[in-house]
Amino acid sequence: MVEVSSEMEQLKALILAKPIFAAIKTTCSFCVRFLSTIDKLKYADLTQTINERHHEPLLTKLREIVQKTYGHKTVPIVFINGRFIGGNDSFEKILKNIKNIMSLPRLDKSLVLTKDAVYKE
Repeated sequence: MVEVSSEMEQLKALILAKPIFAAIKTTCSFCVRFLSTIDKLKYADLTQTINERHHEPLLTKLREIVQKTYGHKTVPIVFINGRFIGGNDSFEKILKNIKNIMSLPRLDKSLVLTKDAVYKE
């Protein structure tokens, strides 16, 4: 059963707002590393983030959905063009192909946050 809610629609819109989306916690060392990598790549303008300070209800909802859908329990939660990448370790593994992944078409909104939205190399 597909969950439909205004929170879900808001999350999908945020995930698709820019090519890279990340849900982070400001105190998480893996999130800090992720943001540092984004800065080094000069992708800050291409990245939409949410965090616990400004988006707590959405972050909590996203973590529930991601854990249920993908089995991923930690932050950061990274998406590229609507496709679920995983956490910082998964993001670092795809860096060698980041330009190709960034050039993939944006996923249809109906597929975001579904099992069909996982990036596979």
